[in-house]
Amino acid sequence: MKTKKEFGFYLMVLVIISETISPFILGYFYPHFNQLNMLMSDFGENGKPTRIAFKIWQIIDGSIYIISAFAFYQCFKSTSKGLAKLLSASIVLYALGDCIITGIADRVKNSSSIIGKIHSDASALSLLAIWIGVIVLILLYKKENNDRFANILKAIFIFATFILIIYSKHKIPILREFRFPLRGLTQKLCLYSLFLPFLLVSLDKLQIVNFNSKKVVN
Repeated sequence: MKTKKEFGFYLMVLVIISETISPFILGYFYPHFNQLNMLMSDFGENGKPTRIAFKIWQIIDGSIYIISAFAFYQCFKSTSKGLAKLLSASIVLYALGDCIITGIADRVKNSSSIIGKIHSDASALSLLAIWIGVIVLILLYKKENNDRFANILKAIFIFATFILIIYSKHKIPILREFRFPLRGLTQKLCLYSLFLPFLLVSLDKLQIVNFNSKKVVN
């Protein structure tokens, strides 16, 4: 079981690196792509040179996230089986909503269309799922009496929440009037900060870095 868990954590590190570099690699093949203002899903629009590569990349990354969720459940189930299930579910829901469905349902300019709503709603729900996942990680490390790591995760969570609010302002009535054109930048910051806790946990469990976490024997 230890080998399977380690494999899952290696996969999580790999897929987060993949998600981090994918917009810059795809941007090289997309003439005039603006990393600051354009969204990653623009790579998958009809007629774009990166459409097929983007869709395949997202489906592969989503599949890797789902496989890696098993390692997180196995690692934390002795701390709290309920929280471990919720944690793994948040990873799976993110993988389905922001990766696999994105790879299947094209982003269209008419967001009121059926395909547009599926893409938009799935993306929003996936961000909510992984946001909840970070909360669960904090609770798990508090249960393991690892306050040092829990506080690190809290700081990342606060930053991620702030960026998530800015990125999602077009869905929040009170914030719709505020102009902040750098949606591409805020999207990247939002995703990277939400998955940074999962990267740190994976590195900690693989003993690549040490956050003095309490090791749980499963």
